[in-house]
Amino acid sequence: MQLLLAECKDQAGRRIYRDRIYIPNYMPLKLRLIQDFHASPASGHPGRSKILELLARQYYWPKMHRDVDQYLRNCHICQWSRIARHTSFAILRPLPIQNAAWRHLSMDFITGLPWSNGFNAILVVVCRLTKMRHLIPYRDTCAAEQLQISSFAMSSSSMDCQNQSYRIAALSSHLSS
Repeated sequence: MQLLLAECKDQAGRRIYRDRIYIPNYMPLKLRLIQDFHASPASGHPGRSKILELLARQYYWPKMHRDVDQYLRNCHICQWSRIARHTSFAILRPLPIQNAAWRHLSMDFITGLPWSNGFNAILVVVCRLTKMRHLIPYRDTCAAEQLQISSFAMSSSSMDCQNQSYRIAALSSHLSS
């Protein structure tokens, strides 16, 4: 917004714009005015609209809203005393400790890969106990009903599910986490 000289007057060495004192683009002065209206004991840290109303009664500068918003975002007292508008946090419960390898698995897809040997996705299967993983090539068009993890080639003798087949059916909502 441009200042129209027709709307300005000079009074006692001050520029008056629409019956308010015009504040030049000098940030220390702007910050001092905002601080005086916001952090004074009488005002008690009012919100954005109240500060803008109080400032606009006497003062004017371009982009006053932006400067007030920036000041309020950085006011530690306002941030600390702000009311939380989200639901309370639930009690954390630890996951159970596993007692055998490859009994509890986590699975996820990596998709959007370039085509290689007829595949463009990878199924990642991780043992929750040992954190060992298998990376299985797949196509991203594979449906959950067709997904079958077969013939894990386990090299370690401590794994008790060698050459077993796992069938996952109707878990499409759980596969894309």
